Amino acid sequence: MGRETLPRFAQDETHFHSVLSGQYDLLYRDGHTSNRTYRYRWFLLRSLTCTSTIGHRLVLLITKMSSSISIKLLICIVVFLPSCLSGETELNKEDSSNKFLNLKIQDLENAIQYGTQQINMLSRHEDSLSYADVHVKIGSPSHGQLIDSKPSIDGHLASRNAEIVIKASHYIMNKHCLGTGINKMQCAKDLAKVKLDQTSLGEMCLSKYFNETACVGKNLKYRSADGSCNNLKHSFWGKANTAYKRLLFPVYKDGLSSIKELPNSRELSTGLVNDENSPDSVKTIAMAYWTIFIGHDLSHTAVSSMRRI
Repeated sequence: MGRETLPRFAQDETHFHSVLSGQYDLLYRDGHTSNRTYRYRWFLLRSLTCTSTIGHRLVLLITKMSSSISIKLLICIVVFLPSCLSGETELNKEDSSNKFLNLKIQDLENAIQYGTQQINMLSRHEDSLSYADVHVKIGSPSHGQLIDSKPSIDGHLASRNAEIVIKASHYIMNKHCLGTGINKMQCAKDLAKVKLDQTSLGEMCLSKYFNETACVGKNLKYRSADGSCNNLKHSFWGKANTAYKRLLFPVYKDGLSSIKELPNSRELSTGLVNDENSPDSVKTIAMAYWTIFIGHDLSHTAVSSMRRI
């Protein structure tokens, strides 16, 4: 189901916003520095920045690296990344009859109805928790994360629609893939090609966020707060509450949304960064905070939360 259905809003790092995406290019915003070494590191930040604890630790790792290590890591990325992408391209060449292309509109509507019922049931559970005064404890780490990444009202609405698509996708996968010999990965790839524009969710898929003519005649002096019209030809590129794009097809435990087990971020950081006193005569801690800010500016993802908190 097309990328238009998927908002820039996620659960545990792209829980649903990339599952059914059929587009694989990166959102990109340029940055400039006058120092050659900083430019190397800036490239690394753009290559490695993510929205998790691992991403933040990678940012801090890069700022601690010596110039020679930064350059070596850059060379590794330039040399090995194309081969990795080439391998994934070969993987994605796997052909399929894609039985979902022949799904009738009514089949899709049945799946959407099922997804809507499931999400409505979850909403009722959330209301029950709220009425029972079950909330995030003020002052807790969870509360801090909520303040930093709380979704907007529009984000909640987009989240609900995307979660309906996820439930509908599970419905279709269980009905048409399981027991037929089609593996979960291939099933997810086939589902990514299904369009929803003729269904009850079509209005969401063709929303104002993807209006190509919205910026005609505009000549903004500064970047917009929500990222719209920063690219006049593609007004929604980089806009808040729009879908992320991917270079590679996502790999989930169940093919659609369950997060696979990942390495412990603390073990990664302690294994890659030595705890030593190495003063730098040029950079200060302000650089580390600045790189984190840039990381958030490039790819800040809201966390999932109840409507009432």
